[in-house]
Amino acid sequence: MDRNISDLIAILLSDGSMHLHRLPNGDRRYRIMMECVDKCFAEKFKEILSTITKKNYPIHKRIPTNSNWSDVYYASMMVPKSLENELLKYNKTFRTKPFSDGTFPNSKIPDEIMNADVEQKRSFLRLFVSAEGSVILCPNLQRKWWVINRWVSVRCVHPVIIKQLRKMLSDFNISSRGSSSEIIIKGKENLARFKNEIGFLQGCRVTRKSHSKWTGMEKNKLLGLAIFLYDADKRILKSARSKGDALSFLKSLLEAGYAF
Repeated sequence: MDRNISDLIAILLSDGSMHLHRLPNGDRRYRIMMECVDKCFAEKFKEILSTITKKNYPIHKRIPTNSNWSDVYYASMMVPKSLENELLKYNKTFRTKPFSDGTFPNSKIPDEIMNADVEQKRSFLRLFVSAEGSVILCPNLQRKWWVINRWVSVRCVHPVIIKQLRKMLSDFNISSRGSSSEIIIKGKENLARFKNEIGFLQGCRVTRKSHSKWTGMEKNKLLGLAIFLYDADKRILKSARSKGDALSFLKSLLEAGYAF
């Protein structure tokens, strides 16, 4: 499978979709759609699709009426029949959410990706986690000591795809655990391997959609800080009197431009 097709499938299984659309002349064609709140991810989608089709598809921006919401980047296009056929050859549907009766669509990560070389798997995972992944970094004061909880969460509700993603992570020696709605990656060595082997798209940021205290921060840098804190002096947060103080201090480390 071509690397760009593999990358496009990663997007279709995360922030993208592919829907059957009826044309005015009665023909039925598939339309590819993408909606996200991260500009970096939207630009990557445009780059991949333009490389495959040799066409320049526009990405639109919708500014929310509520200032607490993130800008939304979206695209909707009828792609060439050849690309439509190529994608349907691997999956008849890219829907991952359950139907109203609780059953799941027959979607999966194609075998051609599961059995691909390491670079293609790495690229697929990086795109998927950039769309569906979050870095959780949460300092909590327990008696007199600060305890820092940290992990990477990858949202996914499709049981087959959760199993496949965990298998792909294990190919990079990254352990994980799965639930009905997410994959969790924890532990210093695991997080370090995830950062070095997979990571997020360069420039991909935490968005307001996630309601995170880290909104606006680059995910890769936040992950680096989370790993750095394993070996940092345990007294690094000693002067913090509240969780807000602790978060402000940690944010200042990121804003100061330290390379984590």
